[in-house]
Amino acid sequence: MDIKINDHFDFKRLNLVLESFNQATGFVTAILDLEGNVLSKSGWREVCTDFHRINQETKKNCWKSDTFLANKMFEGENYHAYSCLNGLVDVVVPIIIQGEHFANLFTGQFFFTEPSIEFFEKQAAKYNFDKNSYLAAIKKVPVVSEAKVKSIMKVLVQIIEMISDLTVEKMEQEKLNNLLKKSYEEIKISEKKYRNLFENMKNGFALHQMIYNEQGKAIDYRFLDLNPAFEELTGLSASNLIGNTVKKVLPKIEQDWIDKYGRVAATGESISFEKYAREQDKYFIVRAFSPEQGKFATIFSDITERKKVEAELKYRTFHDELTGLYNRAYFNEEIKRYDNKRQLPLSVIMGDINGLKIANDSFGHQQGDKLLKKIAQIIKDSCRKEDLVARTGGDEFIILLPKTSEKEAKEIYARIKIACQEAKSEPIELSIALGIASKREIGIDFEKVLKKAEDKMYQNKVHESQSVHNTILASLETMLRETTNETLKHSQRLHNLAIALGKKLDLSQHELDVLASLANLHDLGKITISKEILQKSGSLTNKEWKEIKRHPEAGYKIAKSSPKLNEVAEGILCHHERWDGKGYPQKLVGRSIPLLARIITIVDAYDVMTNGRPYKKPMLKEEALNEIKNCAGKQFDPKLAKIFIESLKNS
Repeated sequence: MDIKINDHFDFKRLNLVLESFNQATGFVTAILDLEGNVLSKSGWREVCTDFHRINQETKKNCWKSDTFLANKMFEGENYHAYSCLNGLVDVVVPIIIQGEHFANLFTGQFFFTEPSIEFFEKQAAKYNFDKNSYLAAIKKVPVVSEAKVKSIMKVLVQIIEMISDLTVEKMEQEKLNNLLKKSYEEIKISEKKYRNLFENMKNGFALHQMIYNEQGKAIDYRFLDLNPAFEELTGLSASNLIGNTVKKVLPKIEQDWIDKYGRVAATGESISFEKYAREQDKYFIVRAFSPEQGKFATIFSDITERKKVEAELKYRTFHDELTGLYNRAYFNEEIKRYDNKRQLPLSVIMGDINGLKIANDSFGHQQGDKLLKKIAQIIKDSCRKEDLVARTGGDEFIILLPKTSEKEAKEIYARIKIACQEAKSEPIELSIALGIASKREIGIDFEKVLKKAEDKMYQNKVHESQSVHNTILASLETMLRETTNETLKHSQRLHNLAIALGKKLDLSQHELDVLASLANLHDLGKITISKEILQKSGSLTNKEWKEIKRHPEAGYKIAKSSPKLNEVAEGILCHHERWDGKGYPQKLVGRSIPLLARIITIVDAYDVMTNGRPYKKPMLKEEALNEIKNCAGKQFDPKLAKIFIESLKNS
C-alpha cells in the first residue's frame, strides 16, 4: 500500500466517539494492533487496570486472550464474543481498511451471567491478589444480557465502518492532492492518469468558475467539470450542471456556500468544513482549494451516517433510555446554566415512585417499566416547555422550574398528583411522592435547595405509605381473584375456618390477624401465572404443573417487597409444604414448617374438597374429613388435623 494506514486512521476522532460511547452505554473499549499492543483505551474496569493488566501472569493471559479472540473471527462475522482466560467476556470488532486487517476494536470486561465468586477467590489466591479488593473490583463488573450486547455491537460496528470509510476517503484525498500539487502543465501531461483517478474516486469532485459582480463580490459560480461520484452523492446530473450556474440549478442555495468558495477562489487558501445540504438532506465534509485565480475545486464526502451515529451517541449520553427524559448527567450539566440570577425564583420538584418494587416483583419488570414510562409521561405533560424534567435514578425524578415561585410550583405538583389519580391502573394505581423547594436569592446554595426538596419528598412518602400500601394490597387481592378460581366466598370461608382453628390453638390476636391475611393471600404468587394455566379445565401438562409449583416462591418475593405483607411472606412460601417432606418448594419436614402455613394447608384442602374446582366435583363434609384423617402425618400436621376434624364434627 503506497500510503500508510496508521498515518491516516483518525484515532483522535475515534477516541472522542468511544469516550462518548462509554459514557452513554458503560461499555469499555480498546484498540489493539495485530500483535496485541494497546493503541488506545476508554473506561477500562478496575479489575483489569489494577489487577489483570498489572500482574505478569494475568497480563500474559490478557495478551493470549486478545490474540486468540482477534484470530477467531469467522468469515462473515462483524464481531465475535469470547470468555477470556481471566474469567471476563470480551468482544472484538476487526478494523479493515481497503481489505487490510490492521487492528481490532475490543469491548467487554463484563459477564453474561452472575459470576462464580468461588472461581475469583481461587484466582485471587493463585495470583496473590488482595482478596477483598479483588472481589470488590469483580462486583463492579456489570452483568449484561447477550441481547443488549448484540444491540450495542451494531452501534460499534457502525462506528468502525464510519471511521474506516473516512480513512479511505482521506487516503484517496491525499493521493488526489499529491497529484494536484503538480503544475497544470504536468496535469495535462498526466491527463489520462488524472482522468482515471477523477472518474473512479469515491469522493465527489467538481471544478468551478467563480462569478463576481462589479464590486468584486462573489455572487454565483459555474460548474466546469465533475465526476460520477459527485452526481451520485448529490443526486444531480452532469448534463444539468456543467455549463450552468449554481443559482440556476439550485435556486434556494444559501449565500454562505458562495461566500466560502468566493474566498477560496480569490485568496488561493484551502478550506475544509462540515455542512448540511438542505436540497440533498445530507451532511458533507467539503474540502475546497483553488487550482488558479478565479477558480475553485471541491471534494465532497458524505458524512450523513456518521452524523446520525454521533447524534445517537449524544442522545444516549444525556437521555434516559427507558423514558426518553433527560438523565442525571444532563441535569448535572444544566444546573450550572440554570443557577443564575436571571432564572430566579428557581424551584425544584423531586419525585419518588410509590410501589415500583412491588410492581416489579408482582408483575415483572416489563410491567414496572410501563409504570415508569406512564408516570414519566404524566410528569412531562404536567410541566411547561421551559421546564427541565429528568429521571435521576431507578424510581426518582427531578423537575427544574426556572422563573417559578413556590406557589406556581405547587400548581404543577397538584397537576401531577391529579393526573396519577385519574390514570388507569396499570395494573396498580399510579402514585408518586413529591417534594418542593425554591431558591429566591442568588446567594443560596442550590444543593441545599435540592436537599430541602428531597427531605419534603421523603416526609410525604412516609405519610402516604400506609395509604399507598393499602391501595396496592387491595389491587393484589382483586387481581388474585380475577386471575384464579378463588372467589370472595372462598376467601371468606378460608378466613373463618383458619381463625376458628387458630382460636382452638390459643393463638394471640396478632397471630390471628396475620393468619387472616395469610388466608386471603396464600396464593398471591398465582397472579404471576397465566390465566390459561390457572383456569384450565383439563389435566395440566408437566410443563404447566412446573409453572404452577413456582407460585409460593413468587408470592414470597412479592410479600417481602411490601412492609405490610412481610409477616405473611413465610406462610405464603410454605403453604404447599407437607408434613412428610414431600411438598414444595423447600421440602420442609414436620415442625420446620411454620405453624400458620400448616393451618392454611389443612383448611385450604378442606375447602377445595367440599366446594370443588372446575375440573373436580365437591365431596361431602364427612368424605373430606375422612380424607384429611387419612393424610394426617403425611400431608398434614397430625395434631392440627385431629383438632380440626374434632372441631368441625362438633360444629
